[in-house]
Amino acid sequence: MGQDGWQELAESKRAEREYFSSLPSEERDLIRFAEAENMSVEDARRLAENIDPEVHEYVNKLIEDVIADVDQNESGRRRAGEAEIH
Repeated sequence: MGQDGWQELAESKRAEREYFSSLPSEERDLIRFAEAENMSVEDARRLAENIDPEVHEYVNKLIEDVIADVDQNESGRRRAGEAEIH
């Protein structure tokens, strides 16, 4: 990939990050949950919007737990990368 290709990729990633950051936190969590569970965002949304109160409560807790695990894993990778730099 040439210099122009890298610049285009960097700009695309920057725009994607800005778009993701502009979403409400509930939507960001739903997207991250779907990615972590290898499912479509639409399927994750159907789970989260389930009318059955027990299922709805369970799914919301599941999403919170998965997001906490993802955050913990990302934090550990960042710390490991920082340790390698120093």
